[in-house]
Parts: sequence; C-alpha cells; structure tokens
Amino acid sequence: MTVAPEATYRIAVSGPPPYPVYLEEGLALRCGALFAEHGVKRAVLVSNPVVGSLHGAAVRNAIREAGVEVDSLEVPDGEAYKSVSTATHLWESLADLQADRNTTLVALGGGVVGDVVGFAAATYARGIPYVHIPTTVLSMVDSSIGGKVGVDLPQGKNLVGAFYNPLFVVTDPGLLMSLPPRQFSSGMAEVVKAACVASSEFFAALEAREPALGPQDLDQIIAQAIHIKTRVVSEDPFERGPRATLNLGHTLGHALEAARGFHPMLHGEAVSLGMLAALRIARATGVLEEDYEARLTDLLERLRLPTRIQDAGWSRVVAALGVDKKRADGHLRFVLPVKLGQVVVREVSLDTVHEVYEGMLALHAEDEAVEPEDEYEREPEDREPAGEPLDED
Repeated sequence: MTVAPEATYRIAVSGPPPYPVYLEEGLALRCGALFAEHGVKRAVLVSNPVVGSLHGAAVRNAIREAGVEVDSLEVPDGEAYKSVSTATHLWESLADLQADRNTTLVALGGGVVGDVVGFAAATYARGIPYVHIPTTVLSMVDSSIGGKVGVDLPQGKNLVGAFYNPLFVVTDPGLLMSLPPRQFSSGMAEVVKAACVASSEFFAALEAREPALGPQDLDQIIAQAIHIKTRVVSEDPFERGPRATLNLGHTLGHALEAARGFHPMLHGEAVSLGMLAALRIARATGVLEEDYEARLTDLLERLRLPTRIQDAGWSRVVAALGVDKKRADGHLRFVLPVKLGQVVVREVSLDTVHEVYEGMLALHAEDEAVEPEDEYEREPEDREPAGEPLDED
C-alpha cells in the first residue's frame, strides 16, 4: 500500500483501477518519493516546449532523486497537436527508447499533454502506466481526473480515445503561478461548471472571491472542484449515467472549438459560452426551475470569460454537433441546468440550439468579453514561454 507524505492531501478515486490524487503546494518539486512508493523504476517525462522550459528540469530532477531512471520527450504546444500524428510520434519515440510495460509515462502539462500522453500510454504495448502532473487549472480540476484519454479528429474533439486511469496524479497549485492570465481564466470555467453541476454553496463561494481571479485559497478551490469530479467519476467511471452531467457546456462548446479549427478559442472559453447556452436552452424547453443566468453571466465576466459568441458559421457548428459523442440515436443530448447545483440530460432539437446560438452572437467587437492576448494570436510554435507570475490572476 502506498502512502503520501504526511503533509500531502490525498483524494481517492475509485477504479477500475483506483488511484490517488495528491494535492500540495510545491509537491511537483519533491514528487520523487511518490514515484518510489508506487514502484516506478523507469519513467519517460513528456511535456511541451513552453511547460518543459519552465518546469521540466526541476520535475525531472525530483523524480531522479528517488533513483528513477528518467528520459524526456516533447510534443508541440496547442490543441491542434492533440492528434493521431502526435500519438504516433510518441509511440515511435517510445519504441526507439526501448520502453516496455514497466516504463511509466509522465504527462507534465495541461489538458492537451495529459490527453495525448494518456492515450499513448493506453495503446503502447497494449497499455503502460502513466502519471499526470497537471500544470493548468483545467487539467488539475478536470482532465487529469477520470481516465478519459484521447485525441481529436478534424471533424470534432476527442473522437478517438479510451478510458484509462493513471497510476496517480500530482497536483501542485504552485505550478499555476506561471500561467498566462488567459489560460488561468480558461481553466476557471471548469471550476464554475463543477459548481453549477453539484454545489450552489461552491458557486456562492466563487462569487464571493475578491478579486475573482486572485490567488487566495486557490488550493481549497482546486480541492473542492476535484472532490466534485472524483465523486461523480467514482460512481460512474465509464460515463454510462451520472458522469454525463459533467459535460455541462461541452456539447455546444466542443462544436464551437471544432468550427474554429481549435484556434484561437481556448477550451474554457468555449465551455463558458456552452454553459450559458445550456441555461438558455433549459429555459426555452421548460427544464429550468431557478433562473440564474444573471449570476452566471456576472461571474463568468468577472473571470474574464466570454459571454457572447463570435460567429464561427452555423453550418460549421452543425457539422461539429453532428459528430458529438453525446448524440444518441441521431438526437442531440444536452446537459441542462435545473437550478444551481442540479442538472439533467435531455434531448434538444437543432432548431432550439440554433435559436439560442443566434441570440448569443456578438453584434459588435466590443460585445466580446475576452480580448485574446498577443501571444495567443500567434501560432503555438511562435509563443514565448510564459514565466511571469500571476498578479491578481
């Protein structure tokens, strides 16, 4: 049996197989003991150029201090590279390193790195262990938990993948201090989503934070969002029932991302729009019992998240909705709010979605709440590493 260091908070996630999420400030820089306790002898650390330049050497050294042999690989930065070709690069690189079933992959990065590395681990040699060390809010509270791994196709997000649980997850809120503000805001959309799905009290706590994007009690915010997700995925690990509720905001959100070619919109920005759209759909279909659109809009805008859609072309959105994994028997299925902390899954007509989409379009440039920062206007390979700590973010 493995045990975390005494000061480390441990959150258990049910299987199959079960695994722990370890949470503590600074844990990534002393994570070697966890690798040793879990019996890891050889590891391959995978990151992207931005995160690797910031944290790669320190994490690699921390793992090596436990006597673990560590190699390193790199994948490109950006959602556009969460692809079969990137997975192929990892498979071939692992073969060149003569990795075997006793080799553990380590995903150091955000949701893209975690998803593609987890997918490579699930499929290389018919399955090898992997560990998440998430470096973004989104990956800490969402994508590193629950075992969903996969890659995108041009037609839509996450259309190729598997359920494959990690060996363990190392969550270090200290890593968030190097995030660009826009990435931090994007991840907070998943925190808001968790509150909308399961806890009106958590939503109120997020409303009360001042400043909304401040660093105060960030470890507690991360922990509460993790607890909500782990509770749901432990009950329904393969998304055959209650776990589908965690897709609030994701049906239209994923379609908006795909319609824009996964650039320049960030995932959390798409989820922000998707949550508001779901609330309006719930109102239009009579599902909504407690209308909290004003509160949700205010919170999202305080978190610097968009509340108006920049038109990606309805035909493109429809094409993306047509391959959404949540469709059933040709019908669109949306997670719809009933009230704060409660949602249901319902079939929704395309006409209703279109009406809501049109009603959310930004009519003027100033209607859009989020102005992309210069570094995100450039292609991923042209970005400068973001090493400045957050101020109010």
